[in-house]
Amino acid sequence: MVVVSAVAACVFATATAAAAHGYVASPPSRQALCAQRVVPDCGRVIYEPQSVEAPKGARSCSGGASDFATLDDNSRNWPAKSVGTSVTFNWVFTIRHRTGNWEYFIDGKLIAKMDAGDAANSAQTNTSVTHTVNLTGYSGRKTVLAIWNIGDTAMAFYSCVDVVIGGGGNESPPVTNDPPPQQGQQQNETSPPASPPASPPANVENDPNKPATEWAPDKAYRAGDVVTYKGQKYQCRQGHTSQTSWAPSTYTLALWLPVKQNTPQEGTATQPGGQQGAWAPDTPYAVGAEVTHGGKRYTCRQAHTSLSGWEPSIYTLALWLPVS
Repeated sequence: MVVVSAVAACVFATATAAAAHGYVASPPSRQALCAQRVVPDCGRVIYEPQSVEAPKGARSCSGGASDFATLDDNSRNWPAKSVGTSVTFNWVFTIRHRTGNWEYFIDGKLIAKMDAGDAANSAQTNTSVTHTVNLTGYSGRKTVLAIWNIGDTAMAFYSCVDVVIGGGGNESPPVTNDPPPQQGQQQNETSPPASPPASPPANVENDPNKPATEWAPDKAYRAGDVVTYKGQKYQCRQGHTSQTSWAPSTYTLALWLPVKQNTPQEGTATQPGGQQGAWAPDTPYAVGAEVTHGGKRYTCRQAHTSLSGWEPSIYTLALWLPVS
């Protein structure tokens, strides 16, 4: 664990990370609560909790982005996490990118700042990062504004986390382990769209019989192209130039969708709207299929064959939508 700089607080970094889109997953930020349907009627952020992006320098939960103005509405019943005199924030990222720094504010006052260090010059980083922030001097209900400043653009990503300081012990969230880094490959600087579309592109069909080539970095892919990666077939959702850290995985669902199998497993419902049992890996799911996982119900947004590690959650909203 490395001690990093802080303003009026101490911050400890348990990982260094950067990504093209990201948000605080735990304690749950306001956009995470919207994505989980804990707070209803949040609008677009339900599907894109990782996309609360606005120019640097804002001091609001939405960053001033009109599409996410609901996050600024303090009249909503935002659940608050009880914490002690410190809290560990877990950021989750989708597609990786350079970092400037991370900042944390309470009541407009900067309480902690983490510099990016080596992450400022590299896009090859982890898929999550945790910061433990000292909240000594504060008590009661507070809203922590967490800001991730991008290193090579004028933009930042904003997350607000409601907490009750002194209301209980600090809980450390689990950290998502990213895939092993691939050495000796250069990054391409072309940035593809990072946010998953609200619905599958109309001109892209999930075709299990379409010929596939092995995925490779620094290659231009078009929507509909099919590749194989680590034994799994994927279909390109959006045209882009590939990068080493953008290989098909659960973190790049905005770009790659797993190709479903030809033959459904016995006992699975694959018709749209079909009532489903518990979610299971290696199972073909059709758009509209419903499953249960972790005590919650989800409906399938895009046809795919499930994989271990891609369970329905706020991290796989490109595939599964919580059912209210």
